[in-house]
Amino acid sequence: MSLKLQSSFSELDSHLRQFDGDGQVSPTEFQWLRDGADRHMADIVTVDAGVFQAQADGVVEAMQKLALAARKSKLTDAERATLKEAVEHQLGYVIAGYQSSLQRL
Repeated sequence: MSLKLQSSFSELDSHLRQFDGDGQVSPTEFQWLRDGADRHMADIVTVDAGVFQAQADGVVEAMQKLALAARKSKLTDAERATLKEAVEHQLGYVIAGYQSSLQRL
């Protein structure tokens, strides 16, 4: 199981394709993505997007904690697959929410 992210914004999409090369996001790539996301949020001045930015950080932190707890629990292959499927469905829900709201602006 895996999700593939693509963007309609060429610079972001170009970097995402580079990340796809080895199937993993390195700490440097991850930091670049987070820093870029924060820079873009800082450019928004007419609406308060800070709550969304904080929630995005919260989701990433929650996934990191979930992965750590899963490692400590020594899940079976089937349990690991079930966890990944559940999280991918949640992320699909988030993307669908974007598509049905902000993407339509």
